[in-house]
Amino acid sequence: MIKPGTWHRAENWGKFYINKVAELPEPVVFQTEKWGDNTSFRPTIAEIQWENGDKEFWFPYYIGTIGKERYGQYAPMIGEKELLELLREAIKQEFFSREFLRQLTVAITEAIHYG
Repeated sequence: MIKPGTWHRAENWGKFYINKVAELPEPVVFQTEKWGDNTSFRPTIAEIQWENGDKEFWFPYYIGTIGKERYGQYAPMIGEKELLELLREAIKQEFFSREFLRQLTVAITEAIHYG
């Protein structure tokens, strides 16, 4: 699993440091044609920092037969419930600036009242 406090290298991008990781408390378990009934999916959000100091968010995940999950980083498909859990954990760990959270609150409020 991706762990805070470690350095990684992105091909064509350079080195980055893992500041924080938000993940589900338990993986989502479901059935797939490829791995069967015991497929495990654990999406994460990582706050990363490039060598130049810029911060960004990365969305790696682990998927596969329970106990044999493998790393993935292409665009994952994730349900609303799991996305909300990840966002709550990321907010609790202070991934986002107060300004971002204010703008997100406005966007959510507008969607609820006017959408």
